[in-house]
Amino acid sequence: NVSLKNISSDPIAKEELFHIGGKVQVPCLFIDGTPLYESQYIIDWLKEDSKEK
Repeated sequence: NVSLKNISSDPIAKEELFHIGGKVQVPCLFIDGTPLYESQYIIDWLKEDSKEK
């Protein structure tokens, strides 16, 4: 499951993103608490993860 958070309308989500990732950059996918940035990296990870399940 992937939960979505909108940092434009949710200041707490924006603060969490900065606190954990060190920057306010989207898109960002957290994988076991580690941020993954850049659309292509996220797409590649999602493709690989779906193959494993």
